[in-house]
Amino acid sequence: MLTIRSLVRSAPRTISQLSARSFRQTQAFRIAPIASSFRLSSPISRFGAAFSTSSRKLTDDQLSVKLAQEISVEKDLGETESRSAEQKAELDEFLKAAEFSLTDTPDTQEIILTKTHVNETIKVTFSIADINNMNDEPMFDPESGEDGEAPLANQASLQGSTPRTAPEDQIEENEPEDQEMPEESFPVNLNIQIVKTGKPGAIVVDASAQYGEINVESFAYFADGNLAQASSFDAEKQRSNAYAGPPFGNLDADLQELINQYLADRGINAALADFVSDYIDYKEQREYVSWLENVKEFID
Repeated sequence: MLTIRSLVRSAPRTISQLSARSFRQTQAFRIAPIASSFRLSSPISRFGAAFSTSSRKLTDDQLSVKLAQEISVEKDLGETESRSAEQKAELDEFLKAAEFSLTDTPDTQEIILTKTHVNETIKVTFSIADINNMNDEPMFDPESGEDGEAPLANQASLQGSTPRTAPEDQIEENEPEDQEMPEESFPVNLNIQIVKTGKPGAIVVDASAQYGEINVESFAYFADGNLAQASSFDAEKQRSNAYAGPPFGNLDADLQELINQYLADRGINAALADFVSDYIDYKEQREYVSWLENVKEFID
């Protein structure tokens, strides 16, 4: 659905940009000679001011119509209300099973998940802004490989030589061409905080979720638990100066594995990775439609 939505959103905008550019050029060609003659007398100048006001009204009307079209397209993509309700029910099912409570304030980008695990409070924060990371991901091309690089056989062919095909490659060539393409995805940044009742300090984890996996990037411990939620400039400065541990990738492999299991036991797992991606898709759709409607109401 993300791929379809991206194409549908981008196509009309490209066309509208070309149309707008042509419209501006046409208007400039038509108005410029008239404007120069308007300087001859004040009555004509007043007529020019009225014409300018009329032109602005025309632009406002066109913008309002375009916004209405965008709203209609998004709501059609949006899935019908029954589909939206079905999607919401699936998201709520995860929250219930994982025992997370969700904080989602309309007209904001940040989403917060919280849960209690024995005597710990776990807080997971992520943002719908990460949906924009989708455009930074390399497109998957089955003819060229995962990263857009031509396979060795194709490279040799481009150089004018005929590559020899290994037996295992011959088997792959006989596979059906209607293989499913991987769904378009994007990395979601997660900030995870774990605090214990009656104990000082806090663990702060920076991770990313994509393709149903949680990838830990840093696993930090702060003796002062208040630094975990640093918001002021001074607190942020203290946090950046505190030694919080080495980069996660520099830890012993067994230690990394145990930390991953520690997080999984607290619900930071594949199911969460799928949820945050799905919830961003769900919320971003609603926020975008709301934004379109608010802008249209203001313009009208």
